[in-house]
Amino acid sequence: MALLQSCCCWHSLRKGSYASAVYTMAYFSLTLLITGVALHEDRQVLGGMENNTEPYNSSIIEVESTTTSTMVFNILVTSCSVLGLMSCTLLVYGIYSDTRQLLVPWIAVVVFASVVDVAHIVYLICLELRNFNPMTAIVFTLDFFLISFNIYSLLCVVSQYQEY
Repeated sequence: MALLQSCCCWHSLRKGSYASAVYTMAYFSLTLLITGVALHEDRQVLGGMENNTEPYNSSIIEVESTTTSTMVFNILVTSCSVLGLMSCTLLVYGIYSDTRQLLVPWIAVVVFASVVDVAHIVYLICLELRNFNPMTAIVFTLDFFLISFNIYSLLCVVSQYQEY
């Protein structure tokens, strides 16, 4: 028995799974772009390639400095985004061809990306306990809704997997 019988805005799990693939493709593309730029800037700062005497930081969340932990999380998020984009194409083809095994990579990547995202948020919350920034609260709220939407998309695709 499937977890869901239909997806929210779509009448069938199949259409909802297609919508989940399109959403996660856009999500992973945007995440890849943002973390790719941040990773490039963090590499320059940590590598000492900047000629400025003032520390440079482009992050609106970690306002004090760039750390090695930040770079590790950016690498993890970038890796998840690349794998996510590849798994989205497998998801679309798997739904189109009714091959349930092709849904598994997408499910695994979205679960792993969500775990990494939650770990990153917990790390940032622990780091930001000292000083509160309203922009940080906005980013955390947005991330909460994105994680919720990822979980709903995951439920939709898992239900489609169970229907096969």
